[in-house]
Amino acid sequence: MWIDQVKIVQSSGSDTDNLNFKVEGVTHATDASGEQRYHWQCELTKDLLERRLTATLTVFDKE
Repeated sequence: MWIDQVKIVQSSGSDTDNLNFKVEGVTHATDASGEQRYHWQCELTKDLLERRLTATLTVFDKE
């Protein structure tokens, strides 16, 4: 499995403590039936005070 075409499609700072990003990309996976491609999106929140990064997968669809 490998990931390509990753890009940040939106970013914002909701306040001084958090940064929010929407990221999307394509994942390739190979099995006995051949190569499959999946489009995905996730929302990332970077908490600057807690030094924590949280990712929430919002889309994972076969192309």
